[in-house]
Amino acid sequence: MFVTDVKKQSKKGFAELSALFVPEKPWHKPRRIWWRVPAKFAEVLETSGDPLFAAALPLAMLEGKRLKIEAAVSARLFQSAQYIQGLYHTWVPGAQQIPMETKVEQHPAGGSGVGCFFSGGVDSFYTLLKNGALPEGHPDRLTHLVFVAGFDLPLTNHTLLRQTRASLDRVATASDCQLLEVQTNLRALSDPWLTWGFYHGAALASVGLACGSLFRKLLIPSTFALKGQIHPWGSHPELDPLWSTERTEYIHDGGEALRCEKIIDWICHSDLALQNLRVCWKNYHHRYNCGICEKCVRTMLSLHVGTGKFNFPTFAKPLTVKSVKHLKLNDQTQLIFARENADYIRKSPYSNPALLNALNYAIQQGENQLYAKNTSCSAKGRSKSFSRFSDIIKTTK
Repeated sequence: MFVTDVKKQSKKGFAELSALFVPEKPWHKPRRIWWRVPAKFAEVLETSGDPLFAAALPLAMLEGKRLKIEAAVSARLFQSAQYIQGLYHTWVPGAQQIPMETKVEQHPAGGSGVGCFFSGGVDSFYTLLKNGALPEGHPDRLTHLVFVAGFDLPLTNHTLLRQTRASLDRVATASDCQLLEVQTNLRALSDPWLTWGFYHGAALASVGLACGSLFRKLLIPSTFALKGQIHPWGSHPELDPLWSTERTEYIHDGGEALRCEKIIDWICHSDLALQNLRVCWKNYHHRYNCGICEKCVRTMLSLHVGTGKFNFPTFAKPLTVKSVKHLKLNDQTQLIFARENADYIRKSPYSNPALLNALNYAIQQGENQLYAKNTSCSAKGRSKSFSRFSDIIKTTK
């Protein structure tokens, strides 16, 4: 894969960094990929090869040729690339270790900002609330919340983007942080190659590296708990720090807590979180949280365990026994969080036998379905099993 024609330009209301990504295999089209920030942040947008490198490396490994970038890459990042390649080669069937061609340079020190990727979801709210417990003036207190439009929220969904911006603005103001929205079409490049479950960590890294002169440190909220849940994933405690440069250190944050603990012990005690929580990526009928998809229902289950309630401010529908029983647990990630919820329902002061029975039924159905799927994969061989495995890890933060 070649990455060339790197440009930084000003457009109406924003600044844009872009580059042309040219695969060597003819059935993949060249694409111009861009990262955009509001005009007031124009000076932080980097023209280095770092964001291009993070965006292209996992995809170039699947192409199996080489990666050539016509822009200078951080010496620290380039040195980490062999380890990054080792992880992807181990985790992703078909990912090959490849030669890399680029100019390498030591970056000078950058800004003093401390940022957190913030979608308004459980993991990012946990990191924000935990960080807010640091005393005023602490060097690691957050200064910026980084929201990426174009990842879980399509850039074409203008209504929901406006609603999300308004919510995140309220959160940033209440937390004494600046909100930085970065827009990107990066998924137009990655989706034909690699499932989002394996790619999203590199995608987040590319966004942060595009704004590298602003941040001294960037926090990537964890999806899974360090104890008993860690497995190959696009954002991972081994992988995330490897995207660091001389300017910006990446931190995989929050792995000490289970998802239920983040909700019950932190979010349930924060009006700010309860009034702005956003977890849905289905967004049926353009709803902020549809209230019927698996992720909405599992989040409401944890909120119920922490509060005893069935209705929650940002969810379009209440939690019901029927919605729990009809949960479609299609992959191992969803089963992990469902079993977590079952454990916490059993020991909750608001223990609800009907909800627990419904959840146990859904878990059993999901386990049976996954067993049948994996058995089918084994019979069809490695090439077919990869497509099934891709289904198993597909989710969003």
